[in-house]
Amino acid sequence: YSAFLGNWHIQSSLPLHLCGLSSILAGLIMFFRRQWVYELLYFWGIPGAFHSLLTPEFTAGTEALMFYDYFLSHGGIIFAALYCTFYLGFEPRRGSWWKIFLLTQLLLPIVGSINWLIGANYMYLCEPPLANNPFVIGKYPYHLIGFEIAGLLHFFAVYIPFMVKYSRQTVAAETAEL
Repeated sequence: YSAFLGNWHIQSSLPLHLCGLSSILAGLIMFFRRQWVYELLYFWGIPGAFHSLLTPEFTAGTEALMFYDYFLSHGGIIFAALYCTFYLGFEPRRGSWWKIFLLTQLLLPIVGSINWLIGANYMYLCEPPLANNPFVIGKYPYHLIGFEIAGLLHFFAVYIPFMVKYSRQTVAAETAEL
């Protein structure tokens, strides 16, 4: 559809932002129910799509259906992660927030290399997004420090309900042993 509108460009239309990757994961998890796919979707998708909905940046434009596609796709990412959690029974494993954060660090040089090769700005590694977001602090390269800290905090924040659950299970198991 983007190509039909004349808006498809290799520098901005590949699914190499975390939300684009999360959209792919949301589709994969429905066919290939794998824990690691769920955890990537959960930790990348919920915080990323949430911020995209709060402070949108319409890199593909707002013509015709693109405006609706933006909100439906980002809402769908959150829906898919929550659907997998509440209806399919997936849960992030203990400590998975930290492992996904480290795995994400491996993705950054790959996307950065693609950016360099094609002159793009996927994952906003080359310059900060135009969106008015409180986690976008400073110009290149300093905005990346804010992104790293915000990513770590967001991954931990969406893990907190499961951390509490696992703590309660541990206490209950220790109490049962007494």
